[in-house]
Parts: sequence; C-alpha cells; structure tokens
Amino acid sequence: MSSSFADVVPSDHVWFAPVRSLLHTTLLSSWLQHRPPAAVFCLQASTTAGQALRSFARTGISSCPVFDGKAYQGFVDCFDILRALLCLVDIRSLTEENKEYKLRAAGLQLEHQPLSSLNISQDGALMYKADLQSTLHDVVLYGFLQPDSAGCLRVVHRVGIFEAEDDGSNEDDEDVAQCQPDSLQGISISSIVSQSDLASFLHRHAQQLGPLADASLAQL
Repeated sequence: MSSSFADVVPSDHVWFAPVRSLLHTTLLSSWLQHRPPAAVFCLQASTTAGQALRSFARTGISSCPVFDGKAYQGFVDCFDILRALLCLVDIRSLTEENKEYKLRAAGLQLEHQPLSSLNISQDGALMYKADLQSTLHDVVLYGFLQPDSAGCLRVVHRVGIFEAEDDGSNEDDEDVAQCQPDSLQGISISSIVSQSDLASFLHRHAQQLGPLADASLAQL
C-alpha cells in the first residue's frame, strides 16, 4: 500500500523533488507541440479599455500583449482595468445611495480611455524563440520570477514566446534575446505560457508527483 502525504513528513526538498524532476525533463518546445494550437490575441495601445474588456469577454481570456504599432508595451489584464476604474472613484465617498451612480459614471469615463493611458502592471515576461530548448523548470525560474528595479524578485503570471519579424536588419538571435522588453520592436508573440498552464500540466501528470499529489492546500 502506498503512503499518503499525511503518512510522511519529509523535508521540502523531498516533497517537491518529483515536481522539479518533471519540470527539468520537459522541454518547452515539447510541451508546446503537445498543446492544442491557439492564436495569440494582441491589442494595440490605442484600443480603449471598453474595447479591451469586450475583446476579453468575446475570446474568453483575461490578459493579452499590448503593442504600440510594432513596439511591445507589456501585458494588460482585467486587474489593470479594474485598478484604473477604482482610481477614478473616491471609495470613501461611496454610500448605498450614490455608489451605483458613481461607479457607472467612472465606468463610462474609463470605457473611452486608451490602454496607453493605463498603468499596465507588466504582469508578464518574454522568452525568445531560441529558448524553446529550455525546460519548464527554466520557465518557472527565469520567466515567472522577474527582477524589479530594486533587484528583488517579483512573480509574473505569464510568459510570451516571441520571435523577431524580418525587417532586413543584421541582428542575430543573441542580439534580439538580450534586448530589454521595453525596447523590443518588430516582434511577434507566437505562444503564451501561464502559471495556469503549468498547473494543468502538473495535474495531468499527478501520478508522477508522488505523495505531493495527495497534499491539501493547507499542507502545501
């Protein structure tokens, strides 16, 4: 009879060793090949917040890359738009009598604001197509964990796989890969890997996770 998670009390290293092993041995290119093909939906910075929300509802997504012409601007998601809405409302002044009116007025104002006027949270990162031979473990370490301006690590929820459009320049793969995201122009994003994608991947391989697969959220 196999031991349950509750029957053993190993160290964190032992708990997560099967997960690390699985992620270490799965190439990003292999994972993408086995994922159902899906077109990457992008928006322009001139798109209004209202148009973005309607696009999210129509396509069933909650985030997408934003470009200003051909210049990559980052990822916008529903939380960015919600934050922008709340910035237009004095929360302390809301009452049961006026909250519906004030929130509706703020929504109508925000609806026509372009995404370029929003403070996009940058809740996304980029990996160059040449990095497809990286493992899913690399995606977690170097994609989902990003250094901020102070050198501290912050967590992002999605990674876009990009390639450079052929514009006749002589930049090679290494030059493009070393560009900072806010300086990238003339790129196309071919795939997006999210934390939810990796959670689904681990769920499909639960039999390889050992006792960790039986852990409760409280235990984790």
